[in-house]
Amino acid sequence: MARKCIFCEKRAGSGEHMFPDWLNKVFDQIEWQMPEGETPMWSRGAQDFRTDEVSEQVWGASEIASLILKKLCHECNTGWMADMEAVSAPLLTPMILGRPSTLNQTEQVTVGTWATKTVMVCEASMSEERNFTPEDRKIVMNENRPPGHLRVFAASLEGLITPARFGVVRMEVQNKGVRLGDLHLYTLQINMLILQVIRQDPPASVGVSMADPNFGSDGEIRVFPPIPDNPGFFWPPKKSFDLEGLPRYVTRLDNPPALPGPWGPHRDSPRNGGSPR
Repeated sequence: MARKCIFCEKRAGSGEHMFPDWLNKVFDQIEWQMPEGETPMWSRGAQDFRTDEVSEQVWGASEIASLILKKLCHECNTGWMADMEAVSAPLLTPMILGRPSTLNQTEQVTVGTWATKTVMVCEASMSEERNFTPEDRKIVMNENRPPGHLRVFAASLEGLITPARFGVVRMEVQNKGVRLGDLHLYTLQINMLILQVIRQDPPASVGVSMADPNFGSDGEIRVFPPIPDNPGFFWPPKKSFDLEGLPRYVTRLDNPPALPGPWGPHRDSPRNGGSPR
């Protein structure tokens, strides 16, 4: 059976790059603190609190764009996805290099769309179970924005830094012992920039989602839905993470995300004694 593109469902190509080539040019500007003779290491992994399943893959590569994925078609990869990379690269590059950056509302949507597209591709490279829906993928492809029920946040990493990581954490959410659904936390770390996409399944209605006033904590900044120009988006956040603290952010054990509708602040959570499973 022919493999289908995860976005347009046409016949997938024989080998498309999972990460954009422009990241190689950005990484060429960084002096990695690696032991002599070792190459930078990339990693991707999944942690499922509901099943206690943990998986991780680590590989060495001289270029991040050397990782090949066989679930995209040539038309998507060289068409709308290439257009997205062209407008996203100038916005993301300063943050990846650790330079203070501001984004207006349109630019926040662009960065949020890029993050959503990238985690969709990364997730599809690992599994076909419990992934983003075809409808969500088509919104990114056709409307050039994240689905309205998603949340996207930006954080920063300091100290000893690995080049790039992708991870997904899945947990069950309850309210007073009643199951609400599953929470999926997708995290991209690209040098100093951390982008996290949050998906709840089933999702809250778009109207409720877009009305959420939460602006994030001192360790993160909301990217989508975009922050109005006053106070606006400014990166980096007041507080940064290090490699030791990054797993706590990735799993949200210390900072459960504020979510709209019945998934809101009264749900059970690790913070108030509930279980992430």
